[in-house]
Amino acid sequence: MEVTRFEQRSYIKIAVLRGKIAMEYHSELVEAVGNNVLSYRTVARDRRLWWTRHPHVHLAAAAQPLFDPREIEPRRPKDEREML
Repeated sequence: MEVTRFEQRSYIKIAVLRGKIAMEYHSELVEAVGNNVLSYRTVARDRRLWWTRHPHVHLAAAAQPLFDPREIEPRRPKDEREML
C-alpha cells in the first residue's frame, strides 16, 4: 500500500502538534514509508509553513496538558464502587 504525500503531510501536522522536531518525525516517516518518503527539506518546510499559518492551534494545544493514560482509573463493577 502506498502512502500518499497528503497522508504524509497529515502526519507532519500531528507530529508538530505533539511537539516533535522535524528530524524525529522524518526518521519515523522513513521507517514507515521507505523510499517514497518526502524529502527532509520538504518535511522541515511543511512544518514551518503549517506552524506559522496556524498559530492559534499551537497556542490551544500548548495550554492543554498532554494525555497521560496512567491517570485513568480501571473500571470496577458497580458493587465494588459501593463498597469503597
